[in-house]
Amino acid sequence: MREANASGRPPLSLLVAAFAAVYVIWGSTYLAIKFAIETLPPFLMAGGRFLIAGSILYLWARGAERPSWIHWRTSLIVGALLLLIGNGSV
Repeated sequence: MREANASGRPPLSLLVAAFAAVYVIWGSTYLAIKFAIETLPPFLMAGGRFLIAGSILYLWARGAERPSWIHWRTSLIVGALLLLIGNGSV
């Protein structure tokens, strides 16, 4: 990664590359959902996506401090809303 310039801001090319990566990755999610629900029921497909993402996050966060019960409760609420409203309404 390149160093920040004298003002502490990252180079413009790095910002453009990061924006492009988010744009392509996030945008391709909806295209993948469109093709996946042609062969899988929507909630099964969404559950599989969350299972894969959760497994990756678990492996990444294994060495970190364990979350408190309040964090688990908040995560459960957010996850349920994402599953039921975010993917359920697609």
